Amino acid sequence: MREMTLPEGWTDDRNVTIRKDRTIPELTIAVMKVLDEFEGESAIVCAIAEDFGMTESDAWLAFDRVQGGIIRALTTQPGNCPDRAKDPLAWHAFHLTWETLPPLHWCRNEGSLAALGQLGMTPVGRSEIEQPEVRFMNTVVT
Repeated sequence: MREMTLPEGWTDDRNVTIRKDRTIPELTIAVMKVLDEFEGESAIVCAIAEDFGMTESDAWLAFDRVQGGIIRALTTQPGNCPDRAKDPLAWHAFHLTWETLPPLHWCRNEGSLAALGQLGMTPVGRSEIEQPEVRFMNTVVT
């Protein structure tokens, strides 16, 4: 894979700072939940910033990265999974969304799973991301 050189002043670190009593998976679910209830971008960002004790700038980044993970999962390409260390919100959103894809999806059949195994890739199951029950896009995400 070819690495891209970033323009001066840019970073590939997409981590955000939140209160110590909150987690990145909780933030990911919260952003996904408010996206489902969509009251406008500014309302979402203000609610997330307040609830997670974060700056407005980090809340905008969280809003963007969760959507990025959702879109990547919807491409149906396991290789589009974001880097967990550099983009944790997108990584969690990817896996939460991936689990909502239809079970007959081409990546979810036995042949595709075997092919992923040969590549050394293992899809992350819902059980590996322990979260409270949340509804997203009219689907229960646990």
